[in-house]
Amino acid sequence: MTKRQFRFIGAVLTLLAIVVTLIGCTSQPTAQTAATSAAKPAQTSVVQDLPTVNWLYQAHETSLADYMVSENVKFAERVKARTNGKFTITVKLPGELGIERAAVPTALGKGTIEMAGIQSNSAEAFIPMMGVFHLPYLGITMDDWAKLADSFMDSQIKPEMNKIGFMPIPGGPSYYTTVLQDLLLKDKLKTVANLEGGKIRVGRKGDLTMLTSMGGQPLYMEFTEVYLGMQRGVVNGLVTGTPAMVNSALFEVGKYLYTISLAPASQWSCVNLQKWASLPEAYQKIVMEESITMHKAMKQNVLGVVKSQQDIMTSKGVQIIDLTPDEKAVWQKNAQAAWDEWAGASAANKQLLISAKTTLGIK
Repeated sequence: MTKRQFRFIGAVLTLLAIVVTLIGCTSQPTAQTAATSAAKPAQTSVVQDLPTVNWLYQAHETSLADYMVSENVKFAERVKARTNGKFTITVKLPGELGIERAAVPTALGKGTIEMAGIQSNSAEAFIPMMGVFHLPYLGITMDDWAKLADSFMDSQIKPEMNKIGFMPIPGGPSYYTTVLQDLLLKDKLKTVANLEGGKIRVGRKGDLTMLTSMGGQPLYMEFTEVYLGMQRGVVNGLVTGTPAMVNSALFEVGKYLYTISLAPASQWSCVNLQKWASLPEAYQKIVMEESITMHKAMKQNVLGVVKSQQDIMTSKGVQIIDLTPDEKAVWQKNAQAAWDEWAGASAANKQLLISAKTTLGIK
């Protein structure tokens, strides 16, 4: 062999040695690769090793398509997806479980249901301080009511809820409001300053007091009974938000919508104390994270829903009547009767009203 041939064979053998070495290296896992491979089964087992949990979420409105309830449903879907279907939350509407709105706080406290949207209306019977959220025109905007809720959260709201057996979902915002409340009537008023003895369904003591001072005959009635009540003449109208009017097709029985802008319904997304304590920490973390997403969406939905719901009402033949500044001033003046009555019921109420006015900059 020539020197050139020897050199060529040597180069080939050297190249083969390098290839064999590289193949051997890639077939042997490095310490980092081994650690990563070991971590993946551990991450999967976080869900695999946790129990199957089924919870009920009692919503407050009457339709799964409602702009708030739809976010409850999406929240439940995200929790289910993140737990590979092991943690299921089923959203129920009022009455589906035989639980009407007024009974929701008790049912949640007892653990009959695990989660619920607790509205100040139904909670006031158990937590009297909730009445401050119903005082007409105490707050003007929805941000005013949110500010008020934040100021009372730790000192008043949480401790009182805990006594019943539930608490706001921890880890982020739990408070939200519906839209401002308006007045839907079967017959048009001669003047908005006089309710002419009309029987009007209300859900709050403050509204009842104010509407009485304006010549009305307000009364309490389950919301689910209002449609038939208006149809049969038991009531002439009601105070509620436009989304609830649309969801229940109240535009079929009421044709005059007065935008009186009373206090919105204040609500908290809550969970039973014992059920929460028994929930695996990994599930708690997911619920808290998805709750934050839910509440951001709820706030955004409120901002856009009023116009769309009024458009639907108009398309169904409802006349929308906006109050003039002078007419609104008459309503606000009559609201003082509700403030005085509520504050006069107890020393605690009086102090709460003073605190609320201070928080909102009312003299």
